[in-house]
Amino acid sequence: MKVIYEKRFWDRVEVGEPGECWNWTGTLFNNGYGALWMDGQNHGAHRISWALHYGPIAPRLFVCHHCDNPACVNPDHLFLGTQVDNLRDMASKDRQGGGARPGEDSGNAKLTADQVIEIRERYATENISYAELALDYPVSGTAISLIVRGKRWAHLPLASMGHGRHYRALRKE
Repeated sequence: MKVIYEKRFWDRVEVGEPGECWNWTGTLFNNGYGALWMDGQNHGAHRISWALHYGPIAPRLFVCHHCDNPACVNPDHLFLGTQVDNLRDMASKDRQGGGARPGEDSGNAKLTADQVIEIRERYATENISYAELALDYPVSGTAISLIVRGKRWAHLPLASMGHGRHYRALRKE
């Protein structure tokens, strides 16, 4: 791997202790995995980490996470596997939905569960916009909208909207 890409990679890694997740601080794909632009296309940061530490990745192999944190690039948390291995790992950890861990356990969370509940309650009870709420929290107005509507943090109950319409809780009871 070219030295310039290696420097760009490490400039975007929050390196912690050896056993901790080393989170990617650069661009993320929609699924939470790190992305680095190289040679005219985006590459998964976890795949780059594997290649830097262990060498090339054989065709049709996945770089999987023991930690289940898609933003993690700690090479000790990564392992190679086939699609079947990846699906078995996912099933053994009860992650058949294919997403990252919910809420504060995601590794990328900027809010706590208490803040999310507070946001939903404030939106339901105060005459306040998503943009106004965003001024009080480290997320955008769009993120506030997704939280209020249950598209993010779906494992937490939604607030009664107070105007005859109620958002139902999306979590499994």
